[in-house]
Amino acid sequence: MNLRIARIAAVVAGLIGLVLALATPLLPIKQTAVTIDWPQSGSLAPVTAPLTMYKPLEVDATIPCSVAAAAPSDRQTVLAATTPPPAGDRARTAGLYVTVDGEALTVRSRGALVHHVPRADLARCGELRIAVDADHAFAAATGISGQGDVRGDLRPQVVGVFSDLPADLQGPTPKLTIDVDSRYTSSPSVLKGIAILVGVACVVVSLLALALLDRADGRRRGRLFPRSWRQVRLADVAVVGSLLAWHIVGAPTSDDGYILGMIKAAPHSGYMPEVFRYYDAPYAPFGMPFYVVSWMADLSVSSPWLRLPALLSGILAWFLLSREVLPRLGLDKRRSAGDYSRALWAMAAVFTLFWLTYNPGLRPEPIVAVGTVVTWCLVERSVATRRLAPAGVGLVVAGLTVSAAPTGSFAFVVFLVAAAPLWRAVVAHVRANGYAATLLTLGAAGASVLFLVFADHGLVEMLQSTKLLGDVGPSEPWHREIIRYEALFQQNPNGSVARRFAMLALFLGAAIVTTLLLWRRRIPGVATGPARRVVAAIGVSLLVMAFNPTKWTHHFGAFATLGAMVAAIAVVAIGPRSIRRPQFRLLALAAVAGCATLAFESTNGWFYPGNFGIPWGGADPAVAGVKIATVFGAATVVLLLAALVVHVTGWVPPVPAIAGRLPGVATPITLVATLIIAMIGATNVASIMIQRPAYSYGQQNLRSLAGQPCGMADEVLVERDATAGVLAPIGTAPDPLVGELNANFTPNGIAPSFSSSSRGAADLVRTGDADNTPSNTGGTGGGTLDAPGINGSTAALPFGLDPARVPMVGSRQTGPQHSARAISSWYALPAGGIDRLLTISVAGRFGPGDLQLEFGSGEGTITPNGVVTPIDIGPAPAWRNLRVPAEAVPAGATAVRVRATVTAPSESTWVAYTPPRAPKLETLQELLGDDPTLVDWGAGIGFPCQRQWRENGGVAEQPKWRILPERDLAAAATTTWQGGDAGGPLGWALLLAKAQTVPTYLNHDWGREWGALERYVPYVDAPAAQQGRSEVTRSGLWSPGPTPQE
Repeated sequence: MNLRIARIAAVVAGLIGLVLALATPLLPIKQTAVTIDWPQSGSLAPVTAPLTMYKPLEVDATIPCSVAAAAPSDRQTVLAATTPPPAGDRARTAGLYVTVDGEALTVRSRGALVHHVPRADLARCGELRIAVDADHAFAAATGISGQGDVRGDLRPQVVGVFSDLPADLQGPTPKLTIDVDSRYTSSPSVLKGIAILVGVACVVVSLLALALLDRADGRRRGRLFPRSWRQVRLADVAVVGSLLAWHIVGAPTSDDGYILGMIKAAPHSGYMPEVFRYYDAPYAPFGMPFYVVSWMADLSVSSPWLRLPALLSGILAWFLLSREVLPRLGLDKRRSAGDYSRALWAMAAVFTLFWLTYNPGLRPEPIVAVGTVVTWCLVERSVATRRLAPAGVGLVVAGLTVSAAPTGSFAFVVFLVAAAPLWRAVVAHVRANGYAATLLTLGAAGASVLFLVFADHGLVEMLQSTKLLGDVGPSEPWHREIIRYEALFQQNPNGSVARRFAMLALFLGAAIVTTLLLWRRRIPGVATGPARRVVAAIGVSLLVMAFNPTKWTHHFGAFATLGAMVAAIAVVAIGPRSIRRPQFRLLALAAVAGCATLAFESTNGWFYPGNFGIPWGGADPAVAGVKIATVFGAATVVLLLAALVVHVTGWVPPVPAIAGRLPGVATPITLVATLIIAMIGATNVASIMIQRPAYSYGQQNLRSLAGQPCGMADEVLVERDATAGVLAPIGTAPDPLVGELNANFTPNGIAPSFSSSSRGAADLVRTGDADNTPSNTGGTGGGTLDAPGINGSTAALPFGLDPARVPMVGSRQTGPQHSARAISSWYALPAGGIDRLLTISVAGRFGPGDLQLEFGSGEGTITPNGVVTPIDIGPAPAWRNLRVPAEAVPAGATAVRVRATVTAPSESTWVAYTPPRAPKLETLQELLGDDPTLVDWGAGIGFPCQRQWRENGGVAEQPKWRILPERDLAAAATTTWQGGDAGGPLGWALLLAKAQTVPTYLNHDWGREWGALERYVPYVDAPAAQQGRSEVTRSGLWSPGPTPQE
């Protein structure tokens, strides 16, 4: 192509591409406007419509005064409300309530009095008109004087419309119109779609033109990869083999369940919503790779399938590191086989360790890591060739990397640290082709990410979403970055051995390379410019990451490729060609041993549910009772003393000669990283063997390959109806629970309410005050009944047990506490035998042997033939299900009875129990089927088949079930994270329904507290509201008003 035509194409296409990219956030979108009108279909029956933004844009209502006047005067009547009255005070202080009683017609919004009309004036007024928006709440009755006008945002929370009025009320009826805040439900307009397509095409054309202009320099185009790039090395087999094996047997990352919930919701929401927090705001401008995984989820929710992008990213990253990065660093097998081998194996070990511990899951860090190394390769090619087309493509890649996560800014850091040589290339290109052809093309490439980020959202909409995420938090300032490093040194999976050493290897490698570059200005065998830019990129990226408002350790996964690069340089820097003084070599060895000591002073912990059966999962790794950290600590001291002796005496041991003959894999960093890789691999495989035939995450992945992707849902056994499993007593004792002996047990011998505190989540940074968060929910914390049960007990029973059929007794007494003892009547065991478990519901705190089940055999006269202490998994004193596995039941047993003893009673030491049960069990998957379910983000990866509750247009579907992870994680993290204060789904789901814990057991792992299943029992049985929908064209600057946090 003629160079003049190429310049014109670069200028025209670059200008159009840049202008369209910058205009994309402002171009119009099609936004779905949603309204809810009530009554519906001529009926005043209640309807549900939980708003994910909690507050509507506006509520308008009219209440005929005649309807209010006709209401009974001896009680309060709810004429219209936006939360269900049976939900109690929480509902009344959150919603809009229009009520009438013997004194007045009253309007309250969010608990604030807006207006009231005395009952005596109702005969003279026509109707009460109500309007509530973000600026004020207004109410006035026609025909009489007076009005209420309260300034400020009193918009109520809306989960539906409810009324005490008859559904078929004739004549004038109340009317309510709710304008839903559906600002995030939008799609590109035709104009915007065309602009994006044209803009992307122009960017491509301009980059092609730039490449043609580059070739005018007359130099021969270099090879894209070395000639040996197809050659398979042993390191390739080791790295790719490790990634493939870990993909099946390895543990998940902390947010896999979180992201799984988002990608399940996206097809129905129309965007990638923050379904567990932030009022369902878009996870934007980041998270673009999640859309790919969302499309994959349409085919299968199998964990290995959904995590395939992370695996492929790891393989691509290693391909670039080993084929492109090492030669760019000057490390070539033909120049120095020893340096190349050491660098290759160090790069392989550190990269693999980073990837296995940080990047095997659904989080965006794998994309960031591979995007960073792709950008680095393109920038270094531009620097080496002084051509700008690679840099232009690098700008596009860097933009795509930023769209994955905030740490994607590392890709632009690569440009920053190479600014000087890139500037020289730009100047040369400008001199040859002019400013316009050069700068417009590069500008269009850098701005091209805007086409993706603002494809279906406007500028103001996106800015408001970003601000909302910051307002809700967590959002920490840059100077609190220490929080991230404190988490790295905690004794939990955030600071596990593998995670800790990966980052310590990065820090140590960067320190070694920086020191030698400052000291000697070069490292023999390593290209100085690229090496400087690698350590500069690490340093600047660490500073940039400080401005990330969230401080989680999983963000360190973005350093996987940079960490591998600096490790390769570092092992050459401390090799025999660079450091000949033995004391310095010994100091380097001591530094590696010291890092290993710090790393092994932690646990081999993994995130739920990958922590089941893991050796050393809650303890420092040790062999034969000796901690590995102690061994490395001793080695550190010995090496430091040896360095001191060599430095003082001048004695020179033959370390360099020995080191020169060692294979490349034998460098200290490589050996320690390989040891940790072997440890985590072996322990994760061992967990599968330890847990068999019970559930483990590795087993879930293996079964997924066999077409059984549902994970723990196929292993958790559930009692659909706990009452149906209650055993029948033998005999005619008036109270069989104490039929044989009763000393101080009574039907109401239980605390009125009680809770069990969490000991804190063991596998993540807390998101709430775990020590003050009850870990028992869903009706296991006591309470009282309005009417006595079958044996006169007024205690609320857990697990859906029917008090009209199921009795309860307990040892707790009013006033001074006395010792208590009880022996129940015999209860007949099923004639066909026990199906896996015998259970009994108990509450209270008591010793391990204070409640036992005694078995007997025979017909008529029962002969005792064994006593078993049931398994108690806690938490005390909450209601819980003690269980006896079928294999622990004495052979020939036909009956069972309860023996309970409290010898050291106190206000907190007591026991209450119900009759034993032979539960009728089915899997959780069979019970839930296709029902809408709220799977807590901490549990999601273990339950991939459960149908996510859906949302569209700002209106959510009420879930029928909730699945919680293990109780400490639920109390410390998922429940608080998903709560109403943060715009989570619990803020509206628990206004519509009461949670009821369902008895569950993990098959073959009866002592495991796997988590919990809750059934949502609606306060009001009502259908979902019908919605009015219309598409409205909006400007990119459109805003419907403040967000719930403003």
